[in-house]
Amino acid sequence: MSTALLRQRTPDLDHAMTLGQEALRLCGDSPIRSVWQRANELYEQARPWRKYPAVGQYGDELRAWSSQPAALAMSSRTRAV
Repeated sequence: MSTALLRQRTPDLDHAMTLGQEALRLCGDSPIRSVWQRANELYEQARPWRKYPAVGQYGDELRAWSSQPAALAMSSRTRAV
């Protein structure tokens, strides 16, 4: 849904980033592969707006969430595939 909000004629950055942050928080310290993949895809698609505060905040939260041992292990396995 977050990605769809970015692809609209008038992107809803605040709502998209809020939904992305909620997904990260719901996973907590037990990341789910599909959430990890979609969270990174969302951030990549939000790149044109990287200076927008909501995108920056999402990026900060994504980096913190991705630095957890379980997420790092998932990241390594995903890249090896």
